[in-house]
Amino acid sequence: LQNLYAETNKAGKYPIVHYRIPGLKTSTADLGAYSLRSNGALFDGKIYFVAGDTLYSIDPVKTVTSIGTIGTTEGRVSIIEGQTYLMLVDGDDGYTYDGTTFAAIADVDFPANQTPKLLPKHVSYKDGFFIVVCSNDANYYVSDLEDPTSWDGLRFANAEARPDLLKALRSADDFLYLFGEYSTEAWYNAGVQNNPFVKAEGGVSTWGVDAEWSVAEAGDTIFFLGRKRDGGKEVCRTAGASVSVISTSEISDEINNLSQTSDAFGFGYTQNGHEFYVLTFPIGQKTFVYDIKEGLWHTRHSKNIGRWRPNGHGYYNGVHYVGSPANGQMYELDFDTYTDAGDYIS
Repeated sequence: LQNLYAETNKAGKYPIVHYRIPGLKTSTADLGAYSLRSNGALFDGKIYFVAGDTLYSIDPVKTVTSIGTIGTTEGRVSIIEGQTYLMLVDGDDGYTYDGTTFAAIADVDFPANQTPKLLPKHVSYKDGFFIVVCSNDANYYVSDLEDPTSWDGLRFANAEARPDLLKALRSADDFLYLFGEYSTEAWYNAGVQNNPFVKAEGGVSTWGVDAEWSVAEAGDTIFFLGRKRDGGKEVCRTAGASVSVISTSEISDEINNLSQTSDAFGFGYTQNGHEFYVLTFPIGQKTFVYDIKEGLWHTRHSKNIGRWRPNGHGYYNGVHYVGSPANGQMYELDFDTYTDAGDYIS
């Protein structure tokens, strides 16, 4: 199916019904001239996105406010909220916002301030701690409790089960998942001094991550585009401390035939009783969507683009916000809108 998704109804006249995907309604929220670089993060009663070199907030009446600027203008940005801080990393530095002050992290023990400099590229939050991984590094680094402005030079650990580098991380339920090139490890908070996290028993998988930005939470679990050392790429999901494959042979063939897959990014969202994992390949111009409730796949396509238009997603105040890959215009996923940002849905 393209731009349609299936819903089973075994008790009805028709056992399978096809529904069209939501249209893209132009939002009054506009983030300026530069494209969206992040998914959304909820903090201090607002939702936050990064477009270009600027962190923006959107409030309940869709007023956009510029919060502060970062040192890069391209590439995806990882952003996460805690109880008292919002934190983001852009592949070069780290930044925090407490609702009043936006600033680069100055602590000398933060990875970007060490010598030689490490490049923080992903941040997650687990049990009051902000955790980052860096480019070309096998360690993860943990902040002080509820304070991403403060870092202890001894609070780090190595994902050592397999000899590969870390590419991404994400927390869900009881686990902190560390995604390497050819392995995934599930860790949990054991309250250990210095670094509170330890590896879960049986929490090592031989599935690594092929596209670091494909890692996304949807339906209370983590989805990602995985790969193994011996070849092949599949879409995977976590299940407790383990990893399982969800892509069909047809989906796998399409993905493996793309010229490039490492640029893929993902996000999850729930609408009309369905939970979706959206996986987009910008260079390959493909978007594959997994319906978690039904266990079925479909594709999405935007006219004159190829892939589906959304470049990121955030849900706030009853609105599903998605951003354009061309500029800062925000759209809303809306079943009462019958076009894709003005284009026919086909």
